[in-house]
Amino acid sequence: MKTRICIVGILLLMAWRACGQAAQLSMSSQVQYSTVIVGAQDPLYTYIYNEAPTGSANGNFQVYATFPYGTSGTVSGSKIADGGTGYITIPFNFDTSQVTPASNVQVSATMVDTNTNYSMTQYGAVTVLAHASPELYLGGQPMPLASYNKPGAIPQPTQASSPNDLTVTVQTTNFGESSPGGTEMAASANPQMLGDPPDVPTAELDLDSISSAGSPYITTTLTTFTDMPPEDLADDEPFQINADVPGPGDYSSTFTLHYSDEQDLPGTDIPGAQVAYFTVDADVNPDTTTFTIEAPEPANALLVATVAVIGTLRRRRRH
Repeated sequence: MKTRICIVGILLLMAWRACGQAAQLSMSSQVQYSTVIVGAQDPLYTYIYNEAPTGSANGNFQVYATFPYGTSGTVSGSKIADGGTGYITIPFNFDTSQVTPASNVQVSATMVDTNTNYSMTQYGAVTVLAHASPELYLGGQPMPLASYNKPGAIPQPTQASSPNDLTVTVQTTNFGESSPGGTEMAASANPQMLGDPPDVPTAELDLDSISSAGSPYITTTLTTFTDMPPEDLADDEPFQINADVPGPGDYSSTFTLHYSDEQDLPGTDIPGAQVAYFTVDADVNPDTTTFTIEAPEPANALLVATVAVIGTLRRRRRH
């Protein structure tokens, strides 16, 4: 019986000593996604620990997050002591629609121990990408095809130096010898497809489908693709524009591009969600053919590039 009393007395003494120890609060934090597309919701998780031995005092705290657009509300709580084996999870939401796309956008989480007023702040960085948008690269100059109207998106810049005056002319062979006839832009004048917008970090571009309306004689070799890097001429998509026509005259066709962002990041558009277009006019004469490419500017003005035929009218055989 005395032994039992002795054991109980020792346990009570140990519990009393443990309860006399102060809390030892600590925190870790983590942003769920390091790279997102503007508009995505990116959770910032904070984890609150009490590393004091089990039975020590509870740790009382306040925690909040700071984003480029302001500070979140403060969350208060209490964490029991367990030697740091458990934690309380407190999430905050980083609303990327409220920031300008950029690399290394700074976020932080701060915990305040309300028993001691000790505070701890941890920092993180998120790359916020602009939405992908296609552009043509023609004659060494870009021609944006569309702009985003989503909150937080980067508008397309006005093209003060648009390729309005790009003109190249060469003589063609006798058009009357070929029926039907045809001509195409040479490689040096054909457009290239690029991702856009320039000068900001941007999601990669998916061209999901292409359709055309107008003259069936104006065709293009442009095909669908995925994950085109933005503004990278090394990874561009060159294509041809052809006019396989029955005779001299004016021909026109409009090409509609259904596109989206790369599909492996938060905030992406669904495939084909966005639309851009450009119009090709071909003025075919017996000795020259002039191509004109038009695309809408963000202010709904027309951006015009004119390229006269390069190469020769090619003879076509009927089969």
